[in-house]
Amino acid sequence: MVIVERTTYIDADRDKVAEYLGPDHLTEIWPGMIEVSDVTKLPNGGVKYHYQFKLAGFRIEGDSETIEFDSGDEIYRRVQKNSGHVDSTISWMLIRDNGSTTVKVKAQYEIPNFMLSKLAEPLIRRLNEREADAMLWNLKDRVESAVSMEQT
Repeated sequence: MVIVERTTYIDADRDKVAEYLGPDHLTEIWPGMIEVSDVTKLPNGGVKYHYQFKLAGFRIEGDSETIEFDSGDEIYRRVQKNSGHVDSTISWMLIRDNGSTTVKVKAQYEIPNFMLSKLAEPLIRRLNEREADAMLWNLKDRVESAVSMEQT
């Protein structure tokens, strides 16, 4: 199992950050995300959707479903279980911090056989790390820009 963890700080309220992590904005912030469709809100407060993603030249398709959701006062936590070409779990934690937000993301996945070779595993890990870094930077940029525009 491969695990990629990243953390960033966003100068915006936690609820605004959580809004941008919804399926409506994933193709905006996540470089490899091609399409999100068939979005359904779940009774637990989460969402279910179909996605198409591109990584290392491979088109990956699957379904994502919120298996844990808590939008508590201080900490927002959402866990997405993905199934399809790549089985994975992505955990999000958004922590209030004096009007700003600390964002932690943890992705756990198995590299599928069609992508796997001894040389491919380190490459796929690095690509996923870069993907996570770019996604968090895009999230930070979009949310902080939106907040800035609201304040003017």
